[in-house]
Amino acid sequence: MNFTEKLITILLLTLLIGVAIAFVGGLFFFGFAGLFYLIGIEYESYTSLILFVVAFLCIGFVVDIFFEGLAKCSNGYIEKKWQQIVMFLLSSFAGNFLVLVIVDSVMTSISLSLQAKLVLAICLALIDQAFSSEGDKKEDRKA
Repeated sequence: MNFTEKLITILLLTLLIGVAIAFVGGLFFFGFAGLFYLIGIEYESYTSLILFVVAFLCIGFVVDIFFEGLAKCSNGYIEKKWQQIVMFLLSSFAGNFLVLVIVDSVMTSISLSLQAKLVLAICLALIDQAFSSEGDKKEDRKA
């Protein structure tokens, strides 16, 4: 493989990764825009919404590590599946609510009321449960 073939391969892989990141970012952006529209939250511009989503993802990544670890540790002691789901929902809700409070306090262009934070945290916890429960079903089938 010569230099140009290596360069083309690297550029195409970089482009593929960039498209994947842009797709996931777009899903989060339009998901938040849809939730904000349904709840009735107004924002100054699309830029402020993009900053909100980026801040939510960055802070949420750190907070989710702690809260998902807490849920997995506590689920080791819980035998009933519905109690594990409730524990996961509660920890996901608490983590999302904490992140929303932090992002809302940092940003001035988007202001969330307490009710909006609660509704958003509940919606995000339910969405998180919907997407993560598929992995749990696959693990149960393997066992």
